[in-house]
Amino acid sequence: MTPLDEAQKLLKKGQEDEMLLVKTLLDTEISDEVWGFHAQQAVEKYLKSVLAKHSVIFPKTHDLLLLTRLFEKNAISLPCPSSEFDWLIPYATTFRYDDVEDAELDRKQALQLVQIIQAWAQGLMR
Repeated sequence: MTPLDEAQKLLKKGQEDEMLLVKTLLDTEISDEVWGFHAQQAVEKYLKSVLAKHSVIFPKTHDLLLLTRLFEKNAISLPCPSSEFDWLIPYATTFRYDDVEDAELDRKQALQLVQIIQAWAQGLMR
């Protein structure tokens, strides 16, 4: 598989997570922990798609901090400061596996970040 093929595959997978976010944005039966997990997953896949496009090898990880360090190490610009992703990090692990009550998530803000990252990643696929 070429780097572009891998990048496009990851972009599509991120778009699948994003579609779930859009369709369940106002669904209060979906917990913030589950919804946040898919927001984190979408961002993770979009970041990995850009790394793949640039032929950067990355480990199988959910660690957004590690992925953003790969951007810095390879002089690839992000569309926003890497600190913008920090609040998503617990949704990949902590909230998925621990019993956390009343996690508050601004879904509209999270979706906006996901859409910014998606537009940026999509634009780089050309």
